[in-house]
Amino acid sequence: MKAEITFGQLYWNNSLMNFFFRSQAEKTLEELMNRAKDKQAAIDTIESWCEYEDYDVDSLEEDFYNDTVEELAERFGIELDEPEDEDE
Repeated sequence: MKAEITFGQLYWNNSLMNFFFRSQAEKTLEELMNRAKDKQAAIDTIESWCEYEDYDVDSLEEDFYNDTVEELAERFGIELDEPEDEDE
């Protein structure tokens, strides 16, 4: 049996997220979403990218587990807010 889920469904459903993503991958995803200039646009962009590239959830999870937020943002074309300096 095969089921298809979208990235948006995965992101908004904690049960799905916990099933498919290890904690490090989930932390990286949350950091990406927190730094994205437009969170909903970022979700839509990742979803479209995965569909266009025929990318499965296991490969996506590996990327979030292994890559940095900056690398992922560049890959998906997501504009990030600049991180705040802790010294200010």
